[in-house]
Order: sequence, then structure tokens, then C-alpha cells
Amino acid sequence: MGKGIQTLNVQTGNIAVTFDPVLSGGEFDGVRLDAVPVDVIVSVREASETDGGSELVLWGSQTGLNVYNIGDGTLAAVYNPTLSGGPFDGMAITDLTNNVNLLSLRKREARELALFSAGGISLYNIETGEDSNFTRDVALQGGDYDGVRISQLPVEQIIGVRDTLASELAVLGPSGVNFYDVDIGISDQGPYNPTMVLGDYAGQSFSKLENNTQIVGIRGTAGAQLSTFSILPPPIGWVWVNGQGWWYFTGPGPRWIDGEPPQSGEAVYIYDIAFASWVWASPDIYPWLYEVDAGDWIYWLGSFAGTRWFYSNTGVENFTIGLSQ
Repeated sequence: MGKGIQTLNVQTGNIAVTFDPVLSGGEFDGVRLDAVPVDVIVSVREASETDGGSELVLWGSQTGLNVYNIGDGTLAAVYNPTLSGGPFDGMAITDLTNNVNLLSLRKREARELALFSAGGISLYNIETGEDSNFTRDVALQGGDYDGVRISQLPVEQIIGVRDTLASELAVLGPSGVNFYDVDIGISDQGPYNPTMVLGDYAGQSFSKLENNTQIVGIRGTAGAQLSTFSILPPPIGWVWVNGQGWWYFTGPGPRWIDGEPPQSGEAVYIYDIAFASWVWASPDIYPWLYEVDAGDWIYWLGSFAGTRWFYSNTGVENFTIGLSQ
């Protein structure tokens, strides 16, 4: 919960994970994720286990692509090769324009940059800059863009290229998120357009969101997850929360701050397994939590190696407890 990047299940609209680390290293060193200018966010990539988990890809005007581990904010790599071959021959990453040429960084093992031009979608090896001999401009079949060639798509609606057995192009349209096989253009699933029930977007469907401002990427190999950039409280039910573990959310609860009345989406009751107690939280004050059984306000200082560190408002020392699991 809180600001940053949230990943949502494309079919249900439920939030899977929320990320908001302070970035370390690279062109965005020391910047908290929720303070990153949204127009430099290229994509969120589902990396392989050897890469250390999912990655946030940012475009730096001075250094090129800065790739960060989205969980802890550490810098994984910086890339600015001179591209060779294809429609972008001789250009460096810093010569490109995010959300115009730059679409996404893809592939689980070998990082490939997906670029958009008048010729369609092209892929380049991000380490060497070499053209991957992959440029596609097929006519799409089905969905919101039936009969439209890739090169004719409105670039502002292209979310990215997702990794599956056959690479998929994700495009936002009037009916929601459309998926197309990049090689043959067939829409093999969707469009998906669920209505979100909590947070700033409560009551809105995906088709009402603005790509490249609120939607910043598509990730996942087995199940697609949409990445959004905003404040979105988690859904009702069990949710894995980064740094906390499994929390059970019951939905909106009364707001106890300064006696103000309840407001939709502002506060939730959460069951924490490790505390064996209910806690209360609001997006406005998190990481402050109210531990109901102890009657204590506690502040989450961070987590390391499966241990959470807290400050107690009534205690004299910080204390530790395991993840909720």
C-alpha cells in the first residue's frame, strides 16, 4: 500500500504487489520510486531468478537505460550502446525518446529492447546494441485494433511487449488491455477490462486509465500483470505485501486520526500472522500501524533477511518480529 508502482492482475484488477523503494546507484540515485518522473519509466520487466527478480527500467537522459531491482531499489545495470542495423542504426539509447521510440525491455534471460518506428516493432540486444533481425509490422486480427498494422497503432496506447512462448504486444484500447501475437497479429486473449474496487481508481476500469502516466508496463510470463503508478490500497483478502509478508485485508475501516469520520479506501483492518493480531492502517500514514490488541502505534523501519524492525510509540526500544507468514 502507499505510493509507487503496483502490479495488478489483468483479468481481475486485484493488486498483487506494491513497490516503493529508494533507488541506489545510477542516474536516479537517492530518489524514492514515487518521486521518479513518470515520463522516464520505460517498463517493469519480469527478470529471471538469476537476475534477482523483477526490474524497473528507467530512461536517463545522460546515461541511457538504468535498470533497478524493483524490490530493494539497487542498481542492476546501465545500458547505452550504439544501435547497429535496423531502423535505429547508429543511434544511442540517449538519442531515443521514451514512450515514442522506447517501448519496453523484454525477455527473461537475454535483455532485448523493444522499439517502435514507422516500420513496426524492432528488437535490439541491449548489451551489444545489435539488431536482433526482428522487425514486425503485421496486420492485427481481433480486439480493438482489428485490421490495423502495428506501425499504424497510436504509440501512446502501446503498453509494451510481454514475454510468453510467443511474444505478445499489449495495447490499451476502448475495451481495455488487448494482447496480440507479434509474429502473426492474432489476438489470443482479452481484451481485459475489470473494474477496480479500491483506491484512487475505485470504480474505474483499465480502459479509463491513461497509458504512460498511470499505466507504466506489462509484465509476467504465465499470467499477465499490469503495472500502474499511483496510490492504490490493496484488495480484500490475503495479499503478499513487500517487506511485511502475507496480510489479510478486510476492507475499509474507521479513520481514527483526529476523530475524522470514515472515508472510502482511506483505512483498512489487516490481520498479521506474526503479531497474531489485527492492525489498522491508512495510506495517509503508512508505515505507521495501530496494533489493536496491544493498543500501540508502531512504525515499520524496514525488513531484512525475513525479520521486520519496528519502533513502538509506547515502548522504550525498537523491536523485531518475523514476516507475517
